[in-house]
Amino acid sequence: MASYSYRTWETINLPTVNTDTYFIILDHAASGDPSYVTNGVIYSGLIMKNYGIKNLNEILSQHIYPQEISFSASGYTQPDTGMTKTFYVYYTTDDWANWTYDDITITYDWSYTSGDKTELSDPILNLVDYRQVFMYSAKASNPSGSTVIVKINNSQIDTYTMTGTTVYNYVRRLDTVNYPGEFTYAYSYDFFVNLAVSALQDQLVYGNIYALEINGKTYYITNTCYRYCLYYLNNLGGWDSLLFRGRELQSDKLSRLSYKSNYVAQSTEFFKKDYLTKINEGWTLNTSFLSDLESGKMIQAMASNRLYLHDFDTDTIIPVNITNSSCEHKTYKNQGRKMATYEITVEASQPKFRI
Repeated sequence: MASYSYRTWETINLPTVNTDTYFIILDHAASGDPSYVTNGVIYSGLIMKNYGIKNLNEILSQHIYPQEISFSASGYTQPDTGMTKTFYVYYTTDDWANWTYDDITITYDWSYTSGDKTELSDPILNLVDYRQVFMYSAKASNPSGSTVIVKINNSQIDTYTMTGTTVYNYVRRLDTVNYPGEFTYAYSYDFFVNLAVSALQDQLVYGNIYALEINGKTYYITNTCYRYCLYYLNNLGGWDSLLFRGRELQSDKLSRLSYKSNYVAQSTEFFKKDYLTKINEGWTLNTSFLSDLESGKMIQAMASNRLYLHDFDTDTIIPVNITNSSCEHKTYKNQGRKMATYEITVEASQPKFRI
């Protein structure tokens, strides 16, 4: 038996075999003769002598299910058990009375090669709108757990304890929070969210702007005039958000199903009649000017396979898919000494229909 660990960005290959070998890949450990397993079989076949199993990514990725985010009205934590997945590969060279197996573990861990990282949220911008859903992801630094304290303007609103190594997603609709003072449409009331793992630091006050020195991250909450926010699963397996401060455009693609009549009696009758229109909603969104550090994180949003678009005007949140086919790595220098902007195109995951 051998154990293999891969991160989501790595190519999944298994070593060569010394003789012709039959194999079965299961999504769970089998007890007894694996040839009798009736469920959980992902793939099976024959490996020829001196060959291995190559490029298992497409096969295994279909059976990794990161938990979808639910947008509750109040703050809560949602354990995500789908961020680590183990598969089992069973082998035999003659019959299934004699077999061995390997296990393959796949984790969301793109950016770190060693060490335990508890902070899994790494947003492109730390600016958030009070009308949006705030999301923060973390995992316990040790099996005994860690405490996460959520504060806005030094006022504690939520506390939760993580246990084990499961990823915890904190979700809070910011418009359910009671903010101190008047919340105007200007930028004079920026607030800070404190998500401190296991420790709190001292509060620092700068005039009428409140800040908190924290062990975790600081987010700036304000009331913007922006319309769209994108929620996405980042490279670490944590949830982040991105406000779009540039030009936006909605454009829908239409496709129609029709039939033709065999006979038309009058000129006002249809010979070709459309009976179903399929509508694929699409949006073109533009960021504001980004620094080199912020630009370097854009690949996290554009390569994500889990995205939601929040329309503040209608307060609707819908699952979307990115349609961009490339992501340019922009810097202040390679953009002619200008700060970078990005255009993202998305389409609704679920089409609409007109009958």
